[in-house]
Amino acid sequence: MTRTLASFLLLFWILGLSVHLTGMIHLFMLIAVVALGCDLLSKPSPGTNPPPRVEDDLIL
Repeated sequence: MTRTLASFLLLFWILGLSVHLTGMIHLFMLIAVVALGCDLLSKPSPGTNPPPRVEDDLIL
């Protein structure tokens, strides 16, 4: 009984660890896709003049 329970717990632990690791990988992939999408959306489309930046205006 103890040996069967130990093997079941080991199998359950390995299965849980693999699901957790693939879940974390999918989470990082989702974060990377969202960050890339936000980066692409923040860039102006080609052919349009980008808005002037505040750093370019030197007020003395």
